Amino acid sequence: MSKSGTAKRRPIVQDRALRLYAALCEMINENGLQHFCFGVFPEDANRAFIGNMMLSNWPAEILNHYKRSDIAEGRAMLDILRDTVLPVTFTTVIVKKTDVDLYSADNLSHTIGLTLHDRLGRRYFLLLSAGHIALSRDRLASIVFDSLSALDDFSVDVSPQSQLSSREVECLKWTAAGKSSPEIAVICGLSAHTVTGHLKSALKKLDCVTRAHAVAKATRLHII
Repeated sequence: MSKSGTAKRRPIVQDRALRLYAALCEMINENGLQHFCFGVFPEDANRAFIGNMMLSNWPAEILNHYKRSDIAEGRAMLDILRDTVLPVTFTTVIVKKTDVDLYSADNLSHTIGLTLHDRLGRRYFLLLSAGHIALSRDRLASIVFDSLSALDDFSVDVSPQSQLSSREVECLKWTAAGKSSPEIAVICGLSAHTVTGHLKSALKKLDCVTRAHAVAKATRLHII
């Protein structure tokens, strides 16, 4: 218990996401918002909303509500966000009437939902809530930009860059320069078979089908 008698609420935080959690806390404070919920879009539309949540500063009673309920409200929000790239505003009408007071009391009666993509193309949702939200278009655009910047930093930990070997990166660089496997082999002092093996491994790690695709993706990720 704190000195004021209010129980401290422990956020759901993964160790490797501390930077993202701190960035989201700073962002909502700067914009007069109270709560956020961040997670990955479920691959299966029937999967539980709460099971895809990664970070949140939601009060414990709200988290418990979602764990107990059929999470229809959460799925409804994700279904709407899934079909748009624009920010979406939600109000308590999306919450069961019996839970309106619970949400309003904790400054969750109005929510802005964002769909975000990281550099690897993975899709996430970000819900930003407050008792009242009045953001200008410029302020909302700034929130989207700040969210993407924070997500880029978060994604560094799982970037293929840390998985590619120095030889794989070198072979990709020469491929980007238009060199064939035999030519790269001569330049690097390797056999053409070994070069082909390095490139196949790089394609697999980057989740690409062709060398051109791998070069384009590695360039976008600042690997080469």
